Amino acid sequence: MSELTEHTRQVITAMYAAEKAGDTESLFAVIDDDVVIREPSFLPYGGVYSGSADVQRLFGVVAQTYDLSSMQVDRIAADGVHAFAFIRLSTADGRGEVDMVEVSTLRNGLVVEIAVYMHDAGSLIA
Repeated sequence: MSELTEHTRQVITAMYAAEKAGDTESLFAVIDDDVVIREPSFLPYGGVYSGSADVQRLFGVVAQTYDLSSMQVDRIAADGVHAFAFIRLSTADGRGEVDMVEVSTLRNGLVVEIAVYMHDAGSLIA
């Protein structure tokens, strides 16, 4: 495994650990100020979020939608500056569980883009 791939894996692992712990300082330490996050358009908060201030607002909504402490990162696949994370977590109301894949891209050692893909997100839409 290349050093770049290993670094990407470490950054992504740290990002999810911080998110699960509710540690926003550590979370935003690995995210670039110009980050772009693409959430599925069918979600109530779906859309494109650009820049750290916009993404901070998104994480506020995410923290109200999901029980982040329930997050299970089943697998991280990394290659160069790209990573795929397979994630499961419960909804904040405890009535559902969501499976998702997040595809992240790093630049200069920081996360610059995340695209979120969900499977069977019916509990969020209801």
